[in-house]
Amino acid sequence: MGMRADGERGFTLIELLVVLVIVGILAVLGVVFRSDRNGPAVQGTLVAVAGALEEARGMARATGQTVTLTPSGSGTGLTLTYQVTGGPSGQYSQGADRSAFRFCFIDPDGSSAPASTAITDLKTALQGVTAGGTTLFPASSAAWTTNVFNSASVVQFLSNGSVSSEGFVAVVGATNGVAIPDGPVGIILIDDSGTLYRYYRSTSTSAWRRL
Repeated sequence: MGMRADGERGFTLIELLVVLVIVGILAVLGVVFRSDRNGPAVQGTLVAVAGALEEARGMARATGQTVTLTPSGSGTGLTLTYQVTGGPSGQYSQGADRSAFRFCFIDPDGSSAPASTAITDLKTALQGVTAGGTTLFPASSAAWTTNVFNSASVVQFLSNGSVSSEGFVAVVGATNGVAIPDGPVGIILIDDSGTLYRYYRSTSTSAWRRL
């Protein structure tokens, strides 16, 4: 018991090194795999939120009535309700896709480290960008300070599809509800005409691209 039989041998140093290398590779691949899920989650959430906002805008134009965006809750309970005055309504719920919430979340006030830094960086990147000869989102635009998901904000789609105030939505990469400091970030900007612009970057050193 406990003694090696004749001819038995333990692992050689080379064999142990090979095992360690394999374990290291698998660990790296695991990290990459997990980080790869943050990016798609952020982009998917951007698309879902943009879809809800487009629906709210469409309701306003179709009915000729004002549609008010009303945020409430927090975490997986964070929601955005939009309703025609005395008419139909809709709702976006952050917790509707729990798997996505594991890898990203909507920042309800834009104050998390990745969101606040990203907003500042995007504002700098877009200065000088014009549409029809007009600066798209100047530094003074309310789009940089009015968070659509902040309960203190009042954003409405008017009957012609424009908005009462320009605004933004920030989505940050996360691990089980905790923001990744250098993770992916997506930002939706709404201009005064009600047009939505989706921007995304994978890390703090990556270039912004419009989705």
